[in-house]
Amino acid sequence: MGKRKKRALLWAAAVLVLLLCLVPERRAYKDGGTVEYRALLYRATCWHVMVEASGNVEVTQEGLELRVLGFLVYDGRRLVETRYCG
Repeated sequence: MGKRKKRALLWAAAVLVLLLCLVPERRAYKDGGTVEYRALLYRATCWHVMVEASGNVEVTQEGLELRVLGFLVYDGRRLVETRYCG
């Protein structure tokens, strides 16, 4: 095998490994609708979880959290208060 073919094969293998590190696994939690996408290099969590419910008020946590290589890159979570009549 020539040097050029070896180099092309090595590059193709490296690109394939990198692509496999970016393919996410989807996890859905039964806490109100939180969905997490996990791959080897990153984790994206779409939060929608009930924090507190008392009387006619429900407090949920919503937003997006993004981690790359385990480090928090973006945290857009917020508390949302919903009041029900009746």
